[in-house]
Amino acid sequence: MAPNRSRLVALLLTGVLAVCSMIPNTRMAALHPPPTPHHERAKFLAQKANAGDLVVALSYDRDYLLYYLNRYGFAGEIVSFPSWLDHQIGWVDTEADLATARDGRLDRDAEILTDSIRHVLADNGKAFLLLDWLDPNGTGERGPLRRVLADAMTQAGIRFNVADERLQVLAVGW
Repeated sequence: MAPNRSRLVALLLTGVLAVCSMIPNTRMAALHPPPTPHHERAKFLAQKANAGDLVVALSYDRDYLLYYLNRYGFAGEIVSFPSWLDHQIGWVDTEADLATARDGRLDRDAEILTDSIRHVLADNGKAFLLLDWLDPNGTGERGPLRRVLADAMTQAGIRFNVADERLQVLAVGW
């Protein structure tokens, strides 16, 4: 009976030591989390954008970036397309957004955003377009929303250049 008790005590002691050694590692991981794609995007944008510059996030990526943008001292403005996603909390309803494309509200939203981008560019500012992490190629269910904005921008004479392919950031210019 004593050998089994010794094994049990040794197992418990090993378990306690393993847990105790994980606590400092967990604390360090919480204090210094590994970079996420949103973290890296925000750092890139904070380095590239100045006050008055504009960043357009497709879909709901804006919310994921806000903390990191503030952390790195981002001086520009970030908006979502469609614009009502700036105030959206929770689930994004793609079908409802597509309905706005059918009734013309999305076209008006794209025109307003395109005018904002034109003003930023006319003042020698910079504008960036962040591709949607969930649909980087624009071929998914939110692709039609992306095409509405791309069409409005193209008609306004705005073109796109890849600023960072890995982070899926496009530079917007004339």
